Amino acid sequence: MPHDETLSTNEIIRLIAASQGRKSSIWHIPKKLITIGTRIGDYLHLPLNSERLKKLTESYVVSNQKIKKALGI
Repeated sequence: MPHDETLSTNEIIRLIAASQGRKSSIWHIPKKLITIGTRIGDYLHLPLNSERLKKLTESYVVSNQKIKKALGI
């Protein structure tokens, strides 16, 4: 069985959009703006804060074996 390559979230979004015949919409927000927003979130106890940003931006690698088994691949 060939090795499955890892894909970034942006690559997955592009593939899903292409499979639907649509253009992907990926927003590029400056890091400094996000940092300022999360600091405000820390101060005001908002849902977007430094801790949540860290969780959202961590790298996750998951196995696709379950979906491949379900599809008979």
